[in-house]
Amino acid sequence: MTFLTLSDIAAVSAEHAGKAQVFSDLHKDALGFRPRGSACEFTSVEDFDATWDYLIVAMRESMEAERQSEIRRLQIFNERITDIQKLVVNATVQDAIRYIAEADDLLDDLEAKDYDYLDYDWGLKYGTVRGLMG
Repeated sequence: MTFLTLSDIAAVSAEHAGKAQVFSDLHKDALGFRPRGSACEFTSVEDFDATWDYLIVAMRESMEAERQSEIRRLQIFNERITDIQKLVVNATVQDAIRYIAEADDLLDDLEAKDYDYLDYDWGLKYGTVRGLMG
């Protein structure tokens, strides 16, 4: 059986050339890893198109799952802040974040104002801690 490579697919039309160019990125976004070997070989242009359509659906599902996960991680983080504010009289959000950072051994990062790293470590959307720290 003869297989078509991405280069072969790109030669079919301008539309397929564009799709072939971003196929690896789409595959990574959809499935979490770049395709290798036989994942870049197709039995026909229709096979490529079906794979493309599958990856589009998988990418949308992956993006929705990530969005739901971000929402849940933010809820958990906000619950931690609220719990601290219930326990510590007059604790501000910033105070609570400091306690959380200390408990998670991230106080040095907080003091260095490395808020992006804190977002990463806590699984929050970038800019969350910076927005809360004011």
